[in-house]
Amino acid sequence: MRGTPPDVFVNGRRYERRARLFIQLIATAALVASIAVAVTAVSLGARAEMSAMQVR
Repeated sequence: MRGTPPDVFVNGRRYERRARLFIQLIATAALVASIAVAVTAVSLGARAEMSAMQVR
């Protein structure tokens, strides 16, 4: 009756570390996705510009 057992405390710490790692993974994935979208938009814009120049 002196609070939480030590193994529960250790499990809580381990879970907290895993949750932080999961959050970092999500943040990294979001960053990569945004970079990919930006690169795709730039390449599509350049392609449209080149085709417009060829039409002229």
